[in-house]
Amino acid sequence: MKNFVLLISFNLIYISITAQIDDKGDKVGIGTSNPNAKLEIVENSGTDGVGLRLTNSSWASYMATSLEFKTGGKKSVPTSKISSIMNGAGNAGDRLGFFVQNNGTNPNNNSLVEKLSLLPNGDVGVGTSNPSAKLEIVKNSGTDAVGLRLTNSSWASHMATSLEFKTGGKKSVPTSKISSIMNGAGNAGDRLGFFVQNNGTNPNNNSLVEKLSLLPNGDVGVGTSNPNAKLEIVKNSGTDAVGLRLTNSSWTSNMATSLEFKTGGKKSVPTSKISSIMNGAGNAGDRLGFFVQNNGTNPNNNSLVEKLSLLPNGDVGIGTINPNGWKLAVNGKIRAKEIKVETNNWPDFVFEKNYLLPTLKEVENHINVKGHLKNIPSAKEIEENGVLLGDMNSKLLQKIEELTLYTIQQQKEIEKLKSTLKKIISENKKL
Repeated sequence: MKNFVLLISFNLIYISITAQIDDKGDKVGIGTSNPNAKLEIVENSGTDGVGLRLTNSSWASYMATSLEFKTGGKKSVPTSKISSIMNGAGNAGDRLGFFVQNNGTNPNNNSLVEKLSLLPNGDVGVGTSNPSAKLEIVKNSGTDAVGLRLTNSSWASHMATSLEFKTGGKKSVPTSKISSIMNGAGNAGDRLGFFVQNNGTNPNNNSLVEKLSLLPNGDVGVGTSNPNAKLEIVKNSGTDAVGLRLTNSSWTSNMATSLEFKTGGKKSVPTSKISSIMNGAGNAGDRLGFFVQNNGTNPNNNSLVEKLSLLPNGDVGIGTINPNGWKLAVNGKIRAKEIKVETNNWPDFVFEKNYLLPTLKEVENHINVKGHLKNIPSAKEIEENGVLLGDMNSKLLQKIEELTLYTIQQQKEIEKLKSTLKKIISENKKL
């Protein structure tokens, strides 16, 4: 090992450096007699040891102190550099910039471009010299720009590549993470999993639990890592489990929160929707409305029409948004296999002995004056008010029972007349 003194002259200013060269003469050590590189600088200090300092003593509106690297003996220009920049170009401010060559056919003509920037406040920009976050990644590409790639190069039956987040300076474990999982636990298969901490008294001891899962086929699971539909929401709760909540936070005289459905890939508008309506149009009040498209030649131009309405008091309107106090109001035809009507005051009282059966003369007089049977609504009344099936069946049965009594009376009179006639015939024969 040889010692030597290196004299460097800058405008008649001499700098003396004591260094050592190894026996081969190809390694230089400063502060060490056994250099392990072309140049090795060792600073033995109990404080922050500055082994190498580059200083630019000039002053300009844009200046830098740089450490350049040139890889490849045939290249005449540097291939990369690290620059301490003051008052940087584009008003990006002071920063530490990392530069590399642009790709091209002639590497000697390629300029150096700043690809990574470290600001004094600790913000880092990749592809930008003016990051607006702790880490901002910008990639200008006409194709799919991959700004950040995490790779797990191992292989196991259950493996994942994860991005972890830790919120709160006092927490010693991550509070959430995003994991790309391959052949996941529980045979849930490949997926992108979103994990958060379980709630507890000690957040540092809480494990991360997968709450949302995105499968390769596009299926999404919330609360399950193995959804059986495009969106499956699972909530394990002993109480009423709200799996999905839609909220409209505005306030107007007529507002709604809706869930829309679109069936048919070529349709540009929804084919149906369910809306929670507050102070709805037509003064129908608050309700849950079910809407479908009007039929037409062009389904894309058809508006959605409310066909079924459910009011807060339980009243239901079909074809009408205002049941007017009826539990079920239908504006249209009804077809059913069977309808059961429950009613009181069934008219068996007609057959009681103290029932005053109107005479046929009284019935005739009422018909002549009113034009309809007593206690039976007229055609005009039914047209205006409709008919109550239970009440009308009761009234009609009363008239049938009264008619039965009239028939029985008439039959008795017929039998009496037949008996009288038979006696008259017998006496005539004797005469």
